[in-house]
Amino acid sequence: MGKVLLQLIGAFFGTLGFCILLNIPKKLWVYSSLVGTAAWGVYLAAGHFTDAVATANFLAALTAAVISQILARCFRAPVTLFLIPGILPMVPGAGMYEIAYNAVQGDQALVNHYIMQTLQIAGSIAVGIFLADIVQRVIRPKSITKN
Repeated sequence: MGKVLLQLIGAFFGTLGFCILLNIPKKLWVYSSLVGTAAWGVYLAAGHFTDAVATANFLAALTAAVISQILARCFRAPVTLFLIPGILPMVPGAGMYEIAYNAVQGDQALVNHYIMQTLQIAGSIAVGIFLADIVQRVIRPKSITKN
């Protein structure tokens, strides 16, 4: 349990760092960081129940997208102020590193493995965000939409 808590704290501060780098308004830093923390928590929980990394990333991205849309309406701010920092803990940077490392080492089998894994992760993040956006557009009341 301590390891999970440490990872959630790391996700919070990592996301907070990206909020600063991306020039997100200071009043939204904590909320944007909580989106990243919640998404990482869902990723860890889903990873505990399934071995499919893409499924865990999909559920985490879906969580980040839904929470981002809710917060965007609460604060009358663009969704991207919450979503972009919120998905950063899930970005497959380690996979991209492994691709480059194994390409330099000449291990084509591992390069192919990590390329496929990284593409699956990136695709599942994109599909999670897309699905949350589609659902939001379908269920949003017409009275809120502008002509």
